[in-house]
Amino acid sequence: MYPVIKIHSKGLELLGQSAQIPIGGTTFELKIDSNGKWIQRNSTTGKEIKLLLPWEIDPHKFHKDERFDDLKDALNKFRMS
Repeated sequence: MYPVIKIHSKGLELLGQSAQIPIGGTTFELKIDSNGKWIQRNSTTGKEIKLLLPWEIDPHKFHKDERFDDLKDALNKFRMS
């Protein structure tokens, strides 16, 4: 899922989204928590990953490489069936 920032006259707004793979199956969510951060979550397993905001990414600092391939895996499995 792709994090989206909406820019308007009142400032920035983080947008969330959700998808079910297949329809009626596992729900994947990109939500905004109470601290204004994106969290990507698999509703079936409860697995979640917190995402950095673009301005928090320091290109000179190593960031832990975490992958959230649950959505990709679900799409591939659905296409194979």
